[in-house]
Amino acid sequence: MTDEEMADVYIHNHIHYEVAKREDKTEYAKEVSSVTVKQAFLAGLRASRPKWHDLRKNPDDLPKGEGLFVVYWSLGKIDGYTVINGFKNPHKDIVAWCEIPRFEK
Repeated sequence: MTDEEMADVYIHNHIHYEVAKREDKTEYAKEVSSVTVKQAFLAGLRASRPKWHDLRKNPDDLPKGEGLFVVYWSLGKIDGYTVINGFKNPHKDIVAWCEIPRFEK
């Protein structure tokens, strides 16, 4: 399912309201536009996903600093993922990488 399809299913299954005020200052529940909800849903998906860096497109797009990284490597017909600590000397078979997200309170 694509991100757009997930957003459409979410909108179909949930109605969102915001508090609005009338001219006389009384409050009422106003339905939030499905376009606004969809934009917020898609923004949340993008923000929570790790950003993959494709070294085939830009071989100089290497991480700066230390940390834990997930790397996608390819050896002919065999592909896989590996977690590495540090990225000082990337192996030539690594084709993409992303930083492992950190949980912070």
